Amino acid sequence: MKPFVHLYGGYDETFETRNPELEPTILDGRDQSGVIDGASHSILDGLTITRGRTRYGGGLCFYEVESATLSNCRIVDNYAYYSNLTLDSQRGIGGGLYCEDSSLMIVDCLIANNDAIDSGGGICCVGSPAPTLLRCTISNNLNHQSHYAGIILSRGGGIYCFRCSPSILQCTLHGNSTPQSGGGLFGYESSPLIEDCTISANEAQNGGGMAFNAECTPAISKSRILRNKASTNGGGLLTYRSSAPVISNSLFEGNAAMKDGGASYSESECTSTFIHCDLIQNEALGEGGGLLSIRTSNLVIKNSILWNRGDEIVSDSVSVSGSCVH
Repeated sequence: MKPFVHLYGGYDETFETRNPELEPTILDGRDQSGVIDGASHSILDGLTITRGRTRYGGGLCFYEVESATLSNCRIVDNYAYYSNLTLDSQRGIGGGLYCEDSSLMIVDCLIANNDAIDSGGGICCVGSPAPTLLRCTISNNLNHQSHYAGIILSRGGGIYCFRCSPSILQCTLHGNSTPQSGGGLFGYESSPLIEDCTISANEAQNGGGMAFNAECTPAISKSRILRNKASTNGGGLLTYRSSAPVISNSLFEGNAAMKDGGASYSESECTSTFIHCDLIQNEALGEGGGLLSIRTSNLVIKNSILWNRGDEIVSDSVSVSGSCVH
């Protein structure tokens, strides 16, 4: 695209009536290439972007874009692949959308059924500035189990954040999956704002709903983390390596871990804070049906309710105040 281009879809043949659902405007990559390379001050509204295939952002790629808006769009059935993978290549990421060092507003969009061979099945965001997602649905995206030198690389089935801190507001992350960490969302050195979101029925080896690694400080509020599943640790949430999430006014319900930490698992000098939260009917086959925190990690629980299956809290260090613990 060229800068300042505005594309609007959904018109009938007279161009007088507009309804993107009844009159879809489809941009089809036919599994041959990426569909759109975004540009500064562009607007994409009411489009269906599908069957893109490339190494970065199967459907769309925004790189160092000053400002752009994506609204009322359907980004579906796109694919990010790699060839000759190395740890530094960052290929096969962002099945639906790739955004690097770009100020992008994503509003009322569906990002679904996209596939990345590595990370970020739905969305991959890198660097700063970071995108804002408002009233979006990110669903049924997935990663494959890619390896390099025996290391599983795949992370963030729905959203993958690498040194990037997006605002995710009033969004739904549902049914996404990855073989490694962060079924719904994965952050590395990232501190997203997550507010009034539903994160449900996502799956991963670790952190079925969300996972954060390496000094992340996400702020999660007014959100619902429901029925996510980890085949190892952290059914709802996993934090690792000096991360410090603050979760407030949120519900963790029905999350499950096949090993430890049904609602949340934290390890290696993390501090997880729960304020005015309800954690109910979460379970783990190992320890910590509610919360597990190990290896010099801390838990702070204020004015919350814990009513889970098995151990409510397993922790090296925990502070509980004004709370009801079953």
